[in-house]
Amino acid sequence: MSSMMMNMLIRSKGHSITKDKKSNESICILHGKRADTKDTWVESFSLEDAEKAGLTRNPTWKAYQKDMLFARALSRLARQLFPDIIRGVYVEGEISMDTAIHNDSSFTEQPNITEKVAEEVKTIGEHGAENLMDELAPHPEYKTQVESYLIRQGIEMKDMPVEHAEKIYARIEKIRDESYEEVVHG
Repeated sequence: MSSMMMNMLIRSKGHSITKDKKSNESICILHGKRADTKDTWVESFSLEDAEKAGLTRNPTWKAYQKDMLFARALSRLARQLFPDIIRGVYVEGEISMDTAIHNDSSFTEQPNITEKVAEEVKTIGEHGAENLMDELAPHPEYKTQVESYLIRQGIEMKDMPVEHAEKIYARIEKIRDESYEEVVHG
């Protein structure tokens, strides 16, 4: 799943994640705290870790280094402190790079876990993504902004949380109203 969805799932259960002030272009340090038990954990992921794993050869790592460091630190933190929330799901990119995962026969069961987690978040799905694209089509500038946002967040349109889609629909409505006013009142 995307780091955005993982972050949202954890926070939706009342738990907290804070980025350490020492985080920078080379390291992301996250502090997590459970709402129920008050347990805490600190986890990090550094550029050095990424280089050791051969991740920095990927152009996305070069373009969005801070975001990628955050995603990996979050995934590590979530596996240690919030395993009940993420249910063994990995952050996008970890699976394609980790040969141990590909060789683990139990991993073939992960899509079912991912579906259960996605159900909890309520994403717009394929049909909702098609409808949203239709609504965005007459507004190419805003469509580009939405697509860029999704790319930066590492999620596909169909995996967008319903709450986010509702905000986009509200913005589309506002753009329509502004366009109407401009036509009517010149």
